[in-house]
Amino acid sequence: MTCPAIKFRSGRWVALGLVLCLGAATVRGQEAPPTAGEILQQFEKRLKALEEENRTLRDQMRSIAEAKGTGGASTVASGTAADPAPAANDGPADPTQGAPTFRVGETGVTTNTRGSKRRLPLKAYLGQGFELSSDDDEFQLQFHNETQVDYRLFDHTGQGTVHNGFFIPRQIWTFNGRMTKKLEFLASFQRGLSGFELRDALVNLKVLDEDRLMLKIGRYRVPFTYEFYAVPNYDLISPERSVFAINFSNIREIGAMAWGTLRDDQIDYAAGAFNGQRNSFEDLNDEPNFVGFLNARPFRHSERLPFLNYLNIGGSTEVGNQAATQAPLALRTSVNASQGSGASTASPAFLSFNNNVREDGMRAMGSLHAAWFYKRLSLLAEWDRGFVNYLPGAGPTTTRVDVPVDAYYVQAGFFLTGENVTRRAPIQIRKPFNLKRGEFGLGAVELAARYSTLHLGGQVFTSGLADPNLWSNDAGVLDLGFNWYINSYLKVYLDWQHTEFGSPVVFEPGRYYLNSELYWARLQFLF
Repeated sequence: MTCPAIKFRSGRWVALGLVLCLGAATVRGQEAPPTAGEILQQFEKRLKALEEENRTLRDQMRSIAEAKGTGGASTVASGTAADPAPAANDGPADPTQGAPTFRVGETGVTTNTRGSKRRLPLKAYLGQGFELSSDDDEFQLQFHNETQVDYRLFDHTGQGTVHNGFFIPRQIWTFNGRMTKKLEFLASFQRGLSGFELRDALVNLKVLDEDRLMLKIGRYRVPFTYEFYAVPNYDLISPERSVFAINFSNIREIGAMAWGTLRDDQIDYAAGAFNGQRNSFEDLNDEPNFVGFLNARPFRHSERLPFLNYLNIGGSTEVGNQAATQAPLALRTSVNASQGSGASTASPAFLSFNNNVREDGMRAMGSLHAAWFYKRLSLLAEWDRGFVNYLPGAGPTTTRVDVPVDAYYVQAGFFLTGENVTRRAPIQIRKPFNLKRGEFGLGAVELAARYSTLHLGGQVFTSGLADPNLWSNDAGVLDLGFNWYINSYLKVYLDWQHTEFGSPVVFEPGRYYLNSELYWARLQFLF
């Protein structure tokens, strides 16, 4: 006997059908009851038919969804079990270790100008940022967030607006990735102490393999001084850069440069043309500035001198003409020059130019640097020298004033908790902060120290650029503190900054000081 052909829609109806078939055979008594093997064969046949119908129904539903324009919704790939996200100190997940896989839409995510679409299954990683990547890693999109929150306590306040309190020096959102492994892009936005701005907007083309030659075009960090170009702000030893860098670095400009790494990681180079205006978007004259950077690691692969493998030596230069550009009106010790006049609440000034002063004419700067990284130790030193032309007024008979600038810094960092460094970059924390029994850790602790100076020529006073009765053309800044790396995402700076001025600096009418103290705490979140 065989059971009637019944289309069963679910497992429970299959079971019920089998029971009815067996019951009918027993009642009739005209045929021998089916064997156990025959029952299993019939069960498997009905189950396969059910699966085929379910597949057909699922395909029909997808077709209906696409016709209605809902095919772009994000869904987890069918049948893929998502693995746990990597630990905070693991960095980006290894693509070979079963990372979670996501599909964005059924027909993919890329659309050309004619409206056709390309199927592109994506993998998602969570580490130092959130990343979506194609199966072959040709296409990537990453998102990063950087948040810095300060508390600054000054021994002297005044100058109209300087006061103690909480500040947010940087809130940065970054989108970066690549369209094929040869073409990269980056765009970032920042809300700092003085306003919201487009921070970076660039494309980078890899011309030769192994990063030997690349072309970068757009707005980005100019390769002048090792401290500014080679060390990201979130990997600084002290909360901010040296007094020269925060006042005279070019910050970010629009331009184009060739750059790369040669001789098996022994030479870094960059050379390009830029607008010239510090932290600018547009140029005010027809002449671009030249900026060049060269860094060598002569003992990078030495077996006889392994402790010098990460010794860096080199220099950089920046030269060009300016056109009546408004220079930073005030020079400060603990605020980046890109923050503008609104940053006066976060740092007192030691020299303030008169309101009608403009940077005009030739500007030429040079820098020599050395940086050595060995096990727990970071040592950096840099000497900066050059000149800037200023206009003391706006009249047609006003003559330019050539003001020399001279500066240097020496800096050290040492990890008490045993972390090794080969450059200033995110570190692998040996024991991230955790109070759980069996997983106890206090994070990483780094001692930090720096001394930096900045001197401007006496012409800044004798030529009417600033008032010698109120300001100083010399500043020496000492930073002492330590950094606590709680995990790969959280870092705490605790810093004492002591500044000595070359002559008394005004804070309020009748209040002049030869020094300034800043007690500084910063919480930094980097994702």
